Amino acid sequence: MAVGVCFAGFLAGNAGISFLEAVVLAIGIAIQNIPEGAIISMPFLGSFLLLTVLMFDLCILLCHNMLDQNLGSSQFRLKS
Repeated sequence: MAVGVCFAGFLAGNAGISFLEAVVLAIGIAIQNIPEGAIISMPFLGSFLLLTVLMFDLCILLCHNMLDQNLGSSQFRLKS
């Protein structure tokens, strides 16, 4: 909200706020929000990684079953 007020003051022209000051305030608030966003998103990252591993395992299992059904498991056995 402070960034919006700062840019509104710049656009009004009579508040004594330059464009550079408004941009510096916006960048400062963005940098300040990076650690907070990272802390909030950490639990989601862990569950995303688990979901990715499970989906990969499921794909490998389905591919193996499709190959086994289509090609026949007898072709892959070693002859003794």
